[in-house]
Amino acid sequence: MKIQIPDYIQVLIDLLNQNHYSAYVVGGAIRNALLGLPIHDYDLTT
Repeated sequence: MKIQIPDYIQVLIDLLNQNHYSAYVVGGAIRNALLGLPIHDYDLTT
């Protein structure tokens, strides 16, 4: 499943990836996407 994320979140993930970090969206955003609910905020982990 691919989740649509805002461009500004993708920019952060890309910046972290370019600096040799793996970054992932986690938490409530994933839960809400799976349940078809609106996503109000995004949590990232490295």
